[in-house]
Amino acid sequence: MVTPTPDEMLETVRRYFRSCSAADAEGILGCLSPDAVHYFPGLPPVRGAKRIAALWVRLVEEQGSQWTIDSFISGEGGAAIEWTHFRTKKGTLLRGAELYSFDADGRISELRAYYAAPQDPESRSVQLRGFAYKKRGYPMRSPTRPPVRPV
Repeated sequence: MVTPTPDEMLETVRRYFRSCSAADAEGILGCLSPDAVHYFPGLPPVRGAKRIAALWVRLVEEQGSQWTIDSFISGEGGAAIEWTHFRTKKGTLLRGAELYSFDADGRISELRAYYAAPQDPESRSVQLRGFAYKKRGYPMRSPTRPPVRPV
């Protein structure tokens, strides 16, 4: 299969979110590449579709987690969404955004989560832990300031 179309990406992400909210591990696995990686701010990445599925199933069981897709955009080989994570057993919510990459079969191969959360004033950098920023060509220092050491 060639790069998925925007409509195909949206449908895959919608199926993924429906499966996550339903604690449907098989449904989640059907949306992810077997070696998918999910990056989170300040936490080690979750590697492998089975581990990602187990995480969401556990959160539904423990916290009553339910997710909504609040906005969606897509472009060259990838997509981005804004989402809300409702923790129904706690009566709390978390808002954020994710970037998605897809494999040649149209399954999600990489997810990068970003949260709408206050920045820790003690932290020297706020970024995804374990993500290869430098290797992927992201700037590692301000064009006019000395480099910041990643945490």
